[in-house]
Amino acid sequence: MSIPPEPQTESQRESQRESHRESQRESQRESQAQPLSEPQGEPPTQPASGSRGEPAAFTHHVEVHFYEVDQVGVVFNAWYLAWCDDARLAYLASRGYGLEQARAADALPLVRHADIEWLASLSAGDRADIVVRPVRVGTTSFTLRHEIHRASDGMLCAVLTITYVAAGLAERTKRELPLSLRSALDEDRVRA
Repeated sequence: MSIPPEPQTESQRESQRESHRESQRESQRESQAQPLSEPQGEPPTQPASGSRGEPAAFTHHVEVHFYEVDQVGVVFNAWYLAWCDDARLAYLASRGYGLEQARAADALPLVRHADIEWLASLSAGDRADIVVRPVRVGTTSFTLRHEIHRASDGMLCAVLTITYVAAGLAERTKRELPLSLRSALDEDRVRA
């Protein structure tokens, strides 16, 4: 299902471009940071402790399968989006907004925009840890930052910043996010 974009003014487009440029600059600064190190043998999905006064992050673990790699021997790019979709579902469920609650509220989060920056590769047999943090919460949409780390060495392999819009299935139009979801996302939001 696709929701048509609303017409934008030139100032709105320039504001979006500047926001995108700032997000890219932030990603570059953060990719210089220390790698994430997670203890082995943890449950498949878990909250991770925050740093620098940030709220705790949510971590989702994936195993890289042979069928997810391309002829070069690295993960095919589309799998990163699929993994982040699984991580988003697990994160929202951990905050009390699983698929059942989304359907009951008739406000399912759908991808509106995705920005991907690849920094290192993953191969079959690798384990990846996806750290999920909300970075923006609006009335009808929210943005999650997904950092994909190679578990063996903590190397940051990719950063995906994905904006989701709440959509009602019956009308196929955007809707307001339920207040409980907005509150949970805002509580976890990384503040600049």
